[in-house]
Amino acid sequence: MQDIHSPTAQLLEIELASGCQLHVLEAADAQQCALALSLAAGSHHEPAAHLGMAHFLEHLVFRGSCNYALDDGLMAFVQRNGGHVNAKTQACETLFHFQAKPSLFVDALKRLVDMLVSPRLEDAMLVTEREVLNEEFHLYCRAPQILMDAALGFCLLGEHALQQFYAGNRQTLSIEDPSFAASLRTFHQMAYLRTKLNIVLVIPGCWDNWQEQVLAALQPLICQPRHEQSQTLPRLAVPAGCEIKLELPINELFFVLHIPINSCAEGLQELAEKMQHALVLRFAQSFLDYAQKQRWCSAIAVRAPYVAHGQGVLTLEFKRLSADLDGILPAFRQWLEQWREQLRSPEQQAYELQAQLRRWSRADSLHKAQQILTGCWPLQGVTAECLAALDRVIDALDSNAFVQVHAGPEQVVGVYDAGLPLNVERVSQGRRDIMSPTEEGNAPFIVGLTVPTENMCEQRTALSSTDYVLTQYQPLGFPKDIAVCYWGWVVDDPNGVEQALQARLASLVEQFSYNAVHWQVEALPGHVFLRITGPADYLAMAINQILTELEQPLVGETFVASSPFALRRLLQRLPGLLVNADTQGVTAETALPSQPQAALWLGDAKNAMQLSSFYLKRLKNLSIVKDAQPLAAGWHQVSACATDDALLIVHIPLPAIGMLEQDRMRVINKIFAQHFQSVLQRRLRDELGELWSNLVYEHQAVFLSDCSITCSPSWNLTLLTTRVSS
Repeated sequence: MQDIHSPTAQLLEIELASGCQLHVLEAADAQQCALALSLAAGSHHEPAAHLGMAHFLEHLVFRGSCNYALDDGLMAFVQRNGGHVNAKTQACETLFHFQAKPSLFVDALKRLVDMLVSPRLEDAMLVTEREVLNEEFHLYCRAPQILMDAALGFCLLGEHALQQFYAGNRQTLSIEDPSFAASLRTFHQMAYLRTKLNIVLVIPGCWDNWQEQVLAALQPLICQPRHEQSQTLPRLAVPAGCEIKLELPINELFFVLHIPINSCAEGLQELAEKMQHALVLRFAQSFLDYAQKQRWCSAIAVRAPYVAHGQGVLTLEFKRLSADLDGILPAFRQWLEQWREQLRSPEQQAYELQAQLRRWSRADSLHKAQQILTGCWPLQGVTAECLAALDRVIDALDSNAFVQVHAGPEQVVGVYDAGLPLNVERVSQGRRDIMSPTEEGNAPFIVGLTVPTENMCEQRTALSSTDYVLTQYQPLGFPKDIAVCYWGWVVDDPNGVEQALQARLASLVEQFSYNAVHWQVEALPGHVFLRITGPADYLAMAINQILTELEQPLVGETFVASSPFALRRLLQRLPGLLVNADTQGVTAETALPSQPQAALWLGDAKNAMQLSSFYLKRLKNLSIVKDAQPLAAGWHQVSACATDDALLIVHIPLPAIGMLEQDRMRVINKIFAQHFQSVLQRRLRDELGELWSNLVYEHQAVFLSDCSITCSPSWNLTLLTTRVSS
């Protein structure tokens, strides 16, 4: 047993059996227990005759096991008691994780082990679950990111497992074939009971208090010998200077770079995370600033969609603007070289480590378990694996071993189908040299420290000034390393300003979440509030930058439904639509700096001293008690979405005036949602065999998840159910 120490926790490494490794994080401050588990088999190991079997099996094990029926299985048990559970199939791994109360953790663990070891796999559930996967498949066929990732397979030379789409559908999962059931059980035995197993536990208190119960619960999963699956993948090879066109079901243009590498891909996920952060920074002469001025793109997204056996793919999505793309590759290659040098510097290493520590301090038990499982422990700032992956990416760019994808609504004539049909064709033009010089491409970019440091804060102030009013309070027991700031404005149209605020600050979300800063916009009668939470030593600097971003007037935009994502935009208008179905658009223009405003700082007062007096001088004492907001009632039919999806919204108004009442109401909403969720999920998904999803709007993020329920950010409970139509 090896002890690895950190300032707040201890990680124990225990070899349970051959091929079974257990990592235990003793976290004294953990409020819940968490488990993250990986099995070393995924879609690359499934039978070639049954495409999607790995993903299919991952779904099936949740449908009941030898000792636990569906209603008492892991998902129902954990969700019914306020926890979280999920799973994911990757190329060479299948992942399961859950989070639960300490008193329920061992019972949840027994259910997980039983469903992995002894799933029922009955014929009836095969039929309904295949329909769920078939619905997912139709969703994937319309998902731009999925299509852009799959386009790389069209360009690969030779045969590679990456060319096959992993999800499966009604055609590829031939459950009517007499041999299918036997093949499924054989695959289960190999993938779940014979492959290498890694388990991470995060527990409050000492491992000695948990050891006996946990090891007894794990015994059925670790009693058989396990070994590494021997698999040799061919090289990821693409033609030099490869360019293709891809048709997407949206009215937006993208330029995508797929950069495959054949070694050192273990650090690719970390590289993607750090590169994304560096590229979205809002500095003059940053690469994104330069690209926007050249009219190349308006946004950049970096991902590592594939990592397996040392191979990987780094993907960059440039959301296109109107200009020609000549010059973007040399400029990006130049920025990459400068950023590599910066990433190796001691200053950047220190900054990256500090950002990791901030995220770690704010992470819940489940995220910590997942981070340890993926190898991001101990925290190191920038790992050698990340730097090695960056070197391989630059080598691939220098040798033209990458793929350029021009994606958009334009129709193309070619078709490629390796499990997922694509409308794609090659661009017939000569090879380009990525290093061809351009007039603008020779100036250095600013790639210095990625966020303002304390020394860049122009004005510090003491809280004793009589020129402004900042209410500061540190409740008894409030964490010393966390601060919360409420900043509010008096406005005539709080719902409209709320939406405009979210749109204005959207570009800062990724930058600040990297340092564990998050915010939420809330509308009250006559007021709009921004609640910002983050590390105490960094929050004031983030607020200064947020308020700087809000110096320019907020301009409302007319809602235009123009893509399959129209439901997300409709959801942003939900509060106004429910109160007044005739509401059109939002406030034309609001200058927040000129509005009466107030602020509250929760946390240590010395950290608030970094707030700029330029903004503090605007603060006043406000009264937020006004007439109650009108409540929604009746049935509203809205058809402003250019999409085939259907959205049902059940809105239950629970008025609460004042922040304390709202916080209490959130707890009530959450408990109600957790109890209602499992019943709704079983009815819609398990009994009807249909895929229903949620559009969730919370903390300025809209995302898709399996059928679940959430509370809206303000004063109501909203149940949102979207049926993905085929």
